Amino acid sequence: MKKLKFILPAGMALAAIAFISLGAGFEDKESVKDSLKQVSVQTAEIGTIERVGQYSGIVKGANETQLSPKISGTIRSLLKNEGDFVRAGELLATIDSSELQAESALAKENISANESSLKETGDYYDQLVDEAKSALKKSERAYDIAKESSDQDSEDLAARDLEKAQEAVSSAKRLRDLQISSTKGQLDLSKKQLGVADAYLKNSRIVAPFSGVITAKNSQLGSLAAPGSPIYSLSSSDKKEVLISVAGEEAERMEVGQAVKISLEGQDETEGKIISISPVSDFKDRKSSIRIAVSEEVRLGSYVQISILLEKKDSILVVPTEAIVKKYHDTFIYVSENGKAAQRAVETGIAQNGSTEIVSGLSAGEILITKGQHYLRNGDTIGFQN
Repeated sequence: MKKLKFILPAGMALAAIAFISLGAGFEDKESVKDSLKQVSVQTAEIGTIERVGQYSGIVKGANETQLSPKISGTIRSLLKNEGDFVRAGELLATIDSSELQAESALAKENISANESSLKETGDYYDQLVDEAKSALKKSERAYDIAKESSDQDSEDLAARDLEKAQEAVSSAKRLRDLQISSTKGQLDLSKKQLGVADAYLKNSRIVAPFSGVITAKNSQLGSLAAPGSPIYSLSSSDKKEVLISVAGEEAERMEVGQAVKISLEGQDETEGKIISISPVSDFKDRKSSIRIAVSEEVRLGSYVQISILLEKKDSILVVPTEAIVKKYHDTFIYVSENGKAAQRAVETGIAQNGSTEIVSGLSAGEILITKGQHYLRNGDTIGFQN
């Protein structure tokens, strides 16, 4: 078989060589581009940064109390439910008081009986005293007659009778006073027993100590109530607040009267105000309690987020936090210098909302690498992403 040979014309051969050479040139440029580390950059600028503390808490009344009975007994009525508004002095619940009512009635009967006994005792012993006084007057007249008779024996006898009559009057008075005192003691005891019974009866009624909203109903009808076990929780509705716990260092940056921002899911942001800052109470954790007044439209029991400005700095160098690289104990950034990445150790300050203060190590106007820096080494040749 004959072999076929193809011979290109001279012009076509030259064109082919040129095409191959051009293709090689494109490949060289692409390989150079691929060898560059692609980064994004921005100019380091002077700006403002704020440090804002984020906290959370439950809205409560400025006045809040747990309503517990002072006596034990079966709950006979629960007149309010969670969320109900009540006025000061309004009846909320009652405890079974049948035994207490019986004790009160018995005490009243005892008082009546002792009052009658006191009158009878007084009348009886007053009569004995009167009789003794009458006998004394007779003895006094007999003594006077005996003295006039000049009979010494008669006078001595009359004197002895007079002395006995005087002692009888004194004895009758002492006995009267003793019996009246004893009867009065029994009367006073009955009155005290009535006072105790009435006090317990009063304690069988749970009333609102101030106007507000029932925030919790903790018992059921017919259950056993006991001192220290709350039946209701009550919060005032006119003044509302949130209590938060913050680090001592943060509390030192807050001020009474300082405005704060309050966020509630599904509602517009509102403002509150710091009304008190307690000294650090927990020296182990160095925590301080902060009371914040909130607006009346925020419902009791709501869970809210609170933002408090702790620190604000103006005219400082601020960079995106994502531009900062941390390895072990080192903190640094990369800047672009003559098409290469230059590593800079930096000291940082406040960091908030994706921005960080640079205290030293970078100057305003320098070209800061903000993306791709985590794959760089000092001196790498870089290219810029669109």
